Amino acid sequence: MKEEEIVVAHPSYYNKGKIEVCDFIASVDLDFFTGNAVKYLSRAGMKPGVPASKDLEKAIFYLELAKKWYAGRNEELSVEYLKGAMESTGDFCKDQDFEINRDSATRNIVRANYEKAITDITLLLTGIKEGWAVIEENGTVVFSGKK
Repeated sequence: MKEEEIVVAHPSYYNKGKIEVCDFIASVDLDFFTGNAVKYLSRAGMKPGVPASKDLEKAIFYLELAKKWYAGRNEELSVEYLKGAMESTGDFCKDQDFEINRDSATRNIVRANYEKAITDITLLLTGIKEGWAVIEENGTVVFSGKK
């Protein structure tokens, strides 16, 4: 495979661990909105030239769309789905070496707890904007304590 094909098909910012973001999204059967939220949450701080805050804001944007789209629908997730999805989510979060906010947000997205996921992401975004949290180029979050 040529270098440019690898960048298009498997860019490094979606491959922090062994589980590629798109493979996780497909494995837990996420829709367009929630899949995009996970994508932006996962790559925050890793895509060259894109500030982590922009990716986190995009994740929140897609979760807000999911809330609107699914408002009033009484579709409950089955116990069987949740059991398998939570196991896959745990494996994915561990593989990606997510800190607590991204781990919690990802789990809440899969559970369709969009408001809780938004809260988790907003806390991380606030930390970045206020300077007490930094997402390094490798995607690792460093908390320096609230200022």
